[in-house]
Amino acid sequence: MYNLGLIGRAYSGKSSIARVFEDEFHYTRLSFATPIKKITKYFGDDGKSKGKWRKTYIELSLLLKRSFGDDIFLKGMERQMMSVPGKIVVDDVRYPYEAEFLLERGFLLVYVETPKDILIQRMLDAGEDVDFLLEEEAYIDNLKDTLPIFMEVSGLKVPFTVAYDIWFAMLRKSRQELGVE
Repeated sequence: MYNLGLIGRAYSGKSSIARVFEDEFHYTRLSFATPIKKITKYFGDDGKSKGKWRKTYIELSLLLKRSFGDDIFLKGMERQMMSVPGKIVVDDVRYPYEAEFLLERGFLLVYVETPKDILIQRMLDAGEDVDFLLEEEAYIDNLKDTLPIFMEVSGLKVPFTVAYDIWFAMLRKSRQELGVE
């Protein structure tokens, strides 16, 4: 079985799917956002009212990147991964550089798609600023043209969309435009 990186909008079900792999197949669930959530937990974030904390997550993330470099979360993930002896599922792949990081380590990237009306209802139920969140994550919609498949793991069929080729193409194009490749 592969190490997995789950891509998708907020409230698409990435963490729920990761918990299935964690509970049923003994994967270890990791998140790029773990450091941010540990900080906000110290100040009262109970993990249940994400809407209340969403903008704080983003602001803290930007502050940490400005202070310690754009790769600060990659370094944190590398440290988390070194302590895991078995298979890993990362439940919050949000940016091309995170995808590239995982691809370089042999991860399979999977796009989790959920109908927009369900996403909006989940956001409203969580107290999210729906307009802000839909606008903030609009770039993820570019992955919708990927091929739908069913991934069968030990008898469990989970609908996924493989995003590997699209993310990789996006990374290559972005790097070429920046003159990095």
